[in-house]
Amino acid sequence: MIVAVTTAAPTRVAGLERLAARTWRGLEEEPYGDWLLRAAAGSPGGPTRGW
Repeated sequence: MIVAVTTAAPTRVAGLERLAARTWRGLEEEPYGDWLLRAAAGSPGGPTRGW
């Protein structure tokens, strides 16, 4: 599969990140500068586990 690499406008990326933060909430959230740290208990498991 070939994936084109493009540069997205920073405002569009920031808007997408804000939307994701509102719709995929963590059990714990903490602002850290311009970042929003989100966490939940446990590990992802399954094929994303890496071993």
